[in-house]
Amino acid sequence: MKKKIAIIVDNELDHDVRVMKEINMLTAIGYVVSVLCFGFDGKEYLRHNFDVQRISISRKKKNILFFFNLSMPFYNRLWRKEVYKFLSSKDFDVVHTHDLYMSKPVSDAIKKTGKEMPLILDLHENYPVAYSSYSWVNDGFRKYLTRPKKWFKLEEEYLKYPDALVLLSEDYKRLLKDKFEFLKKKKTLVLPNIPDLSVFSPPKKMEGSKKTTFLYFGAIGVRRGLFDVMDAFIDIQKKREDIKLLIIGPVDKSDRDIFNTKLNQINKDMVEYLPWVPLKNLNDYMSISDVGLAPFHKNPQHESGVANKIFQYMFGKLPLLVSDCKPQQDIIEENKIGLVFHDQKTLEENIEKFANEKNMRLEMSEKSYQTLVEKYSLDQYKNRLKEFYEAL
Repeated sequence: MKKKIAIIVDNELDHDVRVMKEINMLTAIGYVVSVLCFGFDGKEYLRHNFDVQRISISRKKKNILFFFNLSMPFYNRLWRKEVYKFLSSKDFDVVHTHDLYMSKPVSDAIKKTGKEMPLILDLHENYPVAYSSYSWVNDGFRKYLTRPKKWFKLEEEYLKYPDALVLLSEDYKRLLKDKFEFLKKKKTLVLPNIPDLSVFSPPKKMEGSKKTTFLYFGAIGVRRGLFDVMDAFIDIQKKREDIKLLIIGPVDKSDRDIFNTKLNQINKDMVEYLPWVPLKNLNDYMSISDVGLAPFHKNPQHESGVANKIFQYMFGKLPLLVSDCKPQQDIIEENKIGLVFHDQKTLEENIEKFANEKNMRLEMSEKSYQTLVEKYSLDQYKNRLKEFYEAL
């Protein structure tokens, strides 16, 4: 009999690349998947080949409840109630939830059903560090309501609820097991943010700008390091004009002023900004770019795993220019598919090195795609996922 898996995710599901990838892997293995997630503001959602049940709620109400999550118990109560109803409606073999803060309400709901169902907790990031870094939780009086530092105290408790963990990297796995002795007895699976290549068009390279084009794709904020790249362009443009910065992604609300200020300081013919493009169209922009950027600030959050964009750039046959966050630095240096910077000086030097050395870029370009195909095939992780589930 096929295993029945309950997936609990605190978002609208459809645009969660990691969760959708895992669901596709589980269904390909032969498991029956049912998902509980949010449905906002009466929106129409995609139809899937698996069961999806949505909690109908306004986005504003959800955001308010989440904002007060550590001050008042309403968000946890909402999830405990909805998960209990969901798990009581069918017979499930395994429950798989995402993000640290979902661990307790989902665990409580399982206990309330009286059923024996192992709980898997999927950690997309180092949540205490990530949460405490968000501008919106630290703005003025807000930090007294959001209480960001409390997650560092709750982390141990919330990691005790699940029976098994899915983690982003071996580095993060080691960090947690060194920090919490009890985790050494828990089953763990390392599942990097490797992309599901089936959602992309075949890789191609086209003639783009005559300038060496550096692509940044993803959310934009201070901690993501793009402003450091913009500062480098502001400085380099004083001596050369043969480079271009292509930026695609939404800007954090609290960082919009600084983003716009820096954007206006770069020569118009050396920068292009698009608020967003559908993921399926990303390859069109990678095909006219020369280098992929991952300039994240070095911190425990960014060292918990490798961002999606690293593997996306590799699929687009781009060499990479990255900061020295260890997991991404290891991939780039071990496979010789890019350059790593350690400070503003080496960032600027590496931008110019890429602009000056076309043959180096082309060699790294081919290696980048080869490395993805040979070392980060989704099939090998599909087998590991099956073994992980069967061991529960």
